Amino acid sequence: MIALWLEGKASSSIRAYQRYTRRFLDFLDKPLKKVTYEDLVEYASSFGGNAESTKRIYIACAKSLISFAHKIGYLPFNVGMALKLGELPDVINERYLDEADIKLLIRAANKHLADAKTPKRQYTALRNLLIIKLLYQAGLRASEICNLTWVDFTPRSDSGQVYVRKAKGSNKSHNSH
Repeated sequence: MIALWLEGKASSSIRAYQRYTRRFLDFLDKPLKKVTYEDLVEYASSFGGNAESTKRIYIACAKSLISFAHKIGYLPFNVGMALKLGELPDVINERYLDEADIKLLIRAANKHLADAKTPKRQYTALRNLLIIKLLYQAGLRASEICNLTWVDFTPRSDSGQVYVRKAKGSNKSHNSH
């Protein structure tokens, strides 16, 4: 059942979910078919010194597994529904720059290019400006841009297309414009 639950996920996600699930099942110390709401509450309280984000990801994994088991008929009730994770802090959006910050970055890179005195510094400054623009406009991650080669770029009239070979969360490639 766990293999079915993890089917189609990226290999890195599978490894993480297997680790989270192993901890939950070890804690449970009984077949998943016998899980109760009380087991989940006790599991949630077992994370003492861990960061709140760590606790939430492990509990969310257990809830997801239970929900899937209920959905396919393995469990008669979804006991995880009653356990709330509470308000999650917006840590995802804290990692992203807003449009004003991006414009400041581009302005600083343009100034750096204008101030470059030698051809080598001009080349480096232009490269950096283009990297910043590509990261923003194509929505690429740093790791994705680091893996690009010249064959990944295709001109398209006054713009172009970039082929991302190893996109995060996917074992497949995808295109960005």
